[in-house]
Amino acid sequence: MKKFINCQSSDTDSGRFSGGATSSDSSFRVQDINNNLLIKILITPLSKQVYASVSSKALVSHVKQKLLDDFGSQINDSIN
Repeated sequence: MKKFINCQSSDTDSGRFSGGATSSDSSFRVQDINNNLLIKILITPLSKQVYASVSSKALVSHVKQKLLDDFGSQINDSIN
């Protein structure tokens, strides 16, 4: 499955976009959304650092549930 993303960049001070409208090339590109993302998760109370490879379509709640499955017995409810 593919989706279109707007690849224009915005100047945060003026809100103007660079490229795109005056360019002969389309400012939209096709991106495959089945890519995986490598994310770094810090679990401060346990002094742990975890790297997880997740689908770019994964929901934060799914990632949190996986972490709770793996570390749930070590995490107190107060920091959950």
